[in-house]
Amino acid sequence: MAELSNIASERRTMRLSESSVPSQAAVPPFHTSRAGSGWQVTLLVHDERSVPLQLTVSERAILGRPDEVDGFMPEIDTTPFHGRDKGVSRRHAEFTIIDEQLHVRDLGSTNGTRLNGQLLQPNRFYRVREGDLLQFGNLYMLVKLS
Repeated sequence: MAELSNIASERRTMRLSESSVPSQAAVPPFHTSRAGSGWQVTLLVHDERSVPLQLTVSERAILGRPDEVDGFMPEIDTTPFHGRDKGVSRRHAEFTIIDEQLHVRDLGSTNGTRLNGQLLQPNRFYRVREGDLLQFGNLYMLVKLS
């Protein structure tokens, strides 16, 4: 099993404005598992405005961009948020459940993944908590757990 890592409990978290969040998701929700199982996660994507991206993670979900050559489609597609222009790799990061807790790991992306401003070491799992700020290349997402 991969080594688990945690960011120090004292962390600097940039809060994105929730007042600009539309009442309905601008991007349709998608699910990586059957309804009723797994973690319900909302990522507030900071683009021109904060856009809620809702998902269910039961085992794992890859964040990235489609790869037309090999037909790969990530569960979390950053294309609507200009992922390519913001430095998001095709297979950038993975959300997964370990010991009933949500974790993220960088999959060796070109531009890295940050959790609350700290650069993550590739292929190591880091616990994700309510209010954490994730940065994939230059694409920012605020974590909301339910």
